[in-house]
Amino acid sequence: MHFFKLFSVALASIMKLLLITVLGAFLAHDRFDILRENARKHVNAVSILCLGFIISKVIYIYIYIYIYIYIYIYIYIF
Repeated sequence: MHFFKLFSVALASIMKLLLITVLGAFLAHDRFDILRENARKHVNAVSILCLGFIISKVIYIYIYIYIYIYIYIYIYIF
């Protein structure tokens, strides 16, 4: 039960960051022409940084899940 609560909290923060990244990428795209050239450059840089942060968080969650399952198996099976 605690695992799913922790997983949902971690997933919510990643989804918020992913939403901001997608919105920034949408605004910074040349095809829609909402922002000027200078603003597009800055938003693209922020979007790339956010995407890197998301990838690192996902890797962290996978490692945490692996450790949690390993401890669960070790405690309850052995």
